[in-house]
Amino acid sequence: MVRLQPDDGHIIAQFPMDAMKVMDFAARRNTTTRVYGLTNLNIDLPLGRVRNASLKKLLLTTLAPGTMSIYDSTLVRSLSLYPKEIGLTTLTFKPQQSIVALPVADLPNDGESELVFLDNKLTTTPHLHSRIGRSSVSLTGDQHILIVRAKRNLLLDRDRLRRALSLAQGGRLLFRAGYCRRRLELNFVKAGSIRPLGIAFEALDQCSEFIEKYVAHERSVSGNELNKLIMAAEYVVDGAAGTAPLENKAISFFTALEILDGSRTLSHNTLTTTLGISRGAADLLIGVRNRLVHQGRLLGVAIEETRADLAAKGRMTALPFSVRSSEPHVVASSFRFWFLELLIATIARSVGVANPKLVYQKNFS
Repeated sequence: MVRLQPDDGHIIAQFPMDAMKVMDFAARRNTTTRVYGLTNLNIDLPLGRVRNASLKKLLLTTLAPGTMSIYDSTLVRSLSLYPKEIGLTTLTFKPQQSIVALPVADLPNDGESELVFLDNKLTTTPHLHSRIGRSSVSLTGDQHILIVRAKRNLLLDRDRLRRALSLAQGGRLLFRAGYCRRRLELNFVKAGSIRPLGIAFEALDQCSEFIEKYVAHERSVSGNELNKLIMAAEYVVDGAAGTAPLENKAISFFTALEILDGSRTLSHNTLTTTLGISRGAADLLIGVRNRLVHQGRLLGVAIEETRADLAAKGRMTALPFSVRSSEPHVVASSFRFWFLELLIATIARSVGVANPKLVYQKNFS
């Protein structure tokens, strides 16, 4: 018997023989890497039957060659001390590659596909709709799960959609499962404790436009241009949500900024154009980045020192974002949402969204 448990990242296999015999056999076949495969699999899932499938490159996470078998104990056998059926050995595997594909006979073969993402905050009424190419894409979700459906193979755009949707909700979505034309894909990465910020755009129509244009842009570019877009998006998403300190989030944002900026050294000349900000705001970003990275300042301290330095030189009269108080942690939090909006807006403009309007400063500062 084989059980698929993507939520905890494991594949459970039961063998009708003693644990020692299973491990002795595995050790003879593969003595160093502990990478195994399961073949001739027949699994009955709620959504259909998997027949004669194979799972390759599985890492064994329980039991090791040389472990004493509990079935060697006369007392265990005679007194039935072990709660599981004697003669069945349970091994736990973890896929070496997190995404596993399986053929499922009973899945629809009509061209419709579906993706399921976790850690969703794109909870909207009415439901969001977007497009990929000529196909309409519907997005339905609650406070945890987002379901994406379309009459096209969404598996081909799985990662593009994940990046677009993660940017649109201010935090990383986790792809959990998807199907198209009797192909099932499962992601065995454990779900984390990420709490995305929520929908980034003021208007749902603009959010839909961003998702459509981001995916289309990723599909249309290649080489260094594609790599820069992907890496910038990933760093923005990493900094947007999660439990890391504000300083770590800010460093992720600055890494994304350097990718988007394209120059070896940040300068106010390029930043004013790239981000659409004033000279003073550009100088603030550069000063904060230098103090944060090179001098190890806390984010709130780096902001105040940079502001004071620019004010003394007559290059800044007020911070370019609103703050509720002058407490360093409050200023740092407001800076974070201002910076996040700048980056998402810059990516949105780069893929063709005119005048993006975002809500994080209004909602959180």
